[in-house]
Amino acid sequence: MFDSIEILNFNDSVEIYRKFYTLKRKLLISFSNINEKKIKQKIFQFNDTKVKFKKTNPADSYILSIKPGGLSRFYSFKTHKKVIPPHCEKLRAVFIGSGRCGTTSIVKFLHNMSFNDGEKVIAQHETLFDQIFQLIMKKDFKEIKRLISGFSHNVESAAHLTLIIEHVPTEKVIHIIRDGRRVVQSGINRGWYQKDTLWNQIKPEFNGSVFEKCCQFWTCMNEKAQEIAHATFKVEDLNISKKAMNMLLDELNIQRSDQQMPVANVGKIKSGFGHWSAKEKEIFESLCGQLMDQYYPDWRSEN
Repeated sequence: MFDSIEILNFNDSVEIYRKFYTLKRKLLISFSNINEKKIKQKIFQFNDTKVKFKKTNPADSYILSIKPGGLSRFYSFKTHKKVIPPHCEKLRAVFIGSGRCGTTSIVKFLHNMSFNDGEKVIAQHETLFDQIFQLIMKKDFKEIKRLISGFSHNVESAAHLTLIIEHVPTEKVIHIIRDGRRVVQSGINRGWYQKDTLWNQIKPEFNGSVFEKCCQFWTCMNEKAQEIAHATFKVEDLNISKKAMNMLLDELNIQRSDQQMPVANVGKIKSGFGHWSAKEKEIFESLCGQLMDQYYPDWRSEN
């Protein structure tokens, strides 16, 4: 049941949002202070985007209970409960990059690990992306910062946050980079600068063909990410190098693990670049060559 909603935990309130891709259903939501008997209840209607509960004491924990609300008088449904702890001011880490660079895989890898201080790692990918995309278009950075400050998890991973990373409250920023040739091809396969999507609408605008725009986007996003990040890791290294993975975990103060980085969010069309024309290779070298030289010094011999 909790998979269908996103819970934002603020100092004075709790806000519940319906996830973009989930089936809309009526929900009965109960909210109570763990130290009090009084229970507040609200119906999350089909067309509601948000339900809000005020806290009586910011220092206390609360119990949030959810069950289907539409047919409850005819059927008996299981009630799902979750404890909401006191508000935490900021994320412990945010992963950013160009997109198509491993931000989904890193969440699957880190989730349920433990920080060195014993806190459990709760990692999520592109939380409330639909709301945040629209706020980016409106340039409402104050509301973006407010929403992110209420995230109930402690590690977020989202390429679009690269665009607004200076407005993201977090202890650490980690930059994930992937070979630009594969990102450009994967982006083209996914419809970058072609389809009418929110993701395309918030991307920086560039001149040129779709191929040229994707090349410029890869360079732009990674240049911005590396400027503000506490550390940069190549996803290719994280996939095969135990040393690189341990360096990442040490950077985040997360206990080392023998787990391997999973491969997630694989495109239906392969991101190979062997079919590129001589002109496309020339364009890529012109627009991405300098950054490729920095992170992939042998790339020209593979081209």
